[in-house]
Amino acid sequence: MKGIELAARRAALGMTQTDLARVLGVQQEAISRWETGLRSPRDPGDVQEAIERLEGIQDALIDELCEVGEHSSSVLDSPTVVFRVFASDEDYWSADRRAERERIPAALHRSSAVWAARILAEEWDICARLSLAP
Repeated sequence: MKGIELAARRAALGMTQTDLARVLGVQQEAISRWETGLRSPRDPGDVQEAIERLEGIQDALIDELCEVGEHSSSVLDSPTVVFRVFASDEDYWSADRRAERERIPAALHRSSAVWAARILAEEWDICARLSLAP
């Protein structure tokens, strides 16, 4: 995977270089060097697999959030729903044990909530708002 593709895919996941570095167990500087083409990962296959895993998690989260949004809107008989998002991984992980177990970054959850909100608005005319969890 070329550096520009890695940067674009990371950005599409809503993750910073630091977020991705944490997932991959490397320093942020390594991600920066890979994305600028100054260096290549020692095992590009592992990086590719990690990105694909994160993209799969993002797809699943979007689907789950859309389902929750549709259900909530129906139950509440309201065109507006609220998605709780989290400022830090620790906050997210304390609220969602699966996220903790799978080490899903809060940034990935936030970006998934934004995508789900767009889908709900476009396809169901449901307004989904994001609210930072306390």
